[in-house]
Amino acid sequence: MKETRLGRRRPRIFGVLAGISAAVFYGFTTSGKQATTVQPAHPAAVVMMPAVSHVVSVLDLMVGVVGHAANELWSVEQDGRAPKTDEDWQKLEHHAIQLAASGTLTALGGTGRADAAWARRPDWAKYSQQMSEAGLAALDAARRKNLDALITVNGHIGDVCQSCHQAMMP
Repeated sequence: MKETRLGRRRPRIFGVLAGISAAVFYGFTTSGKQATTVQPAHPAAVVMMPAVSHVVSVLDLMVGVVGHAANELWSVEQDGRAPKTDEDWQKLEHHAIQLAASGTLTALGGTGRADAAWARRPDWAKYSQQMSEAGLAALDAARRKNLDALITVNGHIGDVCQSCHQAMMP
């Protein structure tokens, strides 16, 4: 049995089976859409997932998710903005999760004119991966409630953003 964050106990296999069942059901109910084979952690289970299509531009993703999340993380360095309560730290965790997940999303490209070309560049994948890694480091710092570590990670987030913008922006 695995202890969940909410303190309830459940068999681990239940979560695995529920996820696989939902994925298989979704794959069979998306008629007419191209499906992609996903290799799960366990070799006995193969899941068909529908192809993913872009719904927003990279610019929209950067402004609406990346920029917002990064600014919230960076704000802890301002006078009087350091997290004080468990709720403050949890909000920072959510922003770090958004930043980490955005790395994966930006790697896919988007609906903007140049997005597909950017997504094909090897350095685009590198910057997207660095964004995910920085988000995960921020998440770790927030979960440990370590302000000094978060401030250090914030510098890395800024470096990743600046490097990517210098390389990609005309």
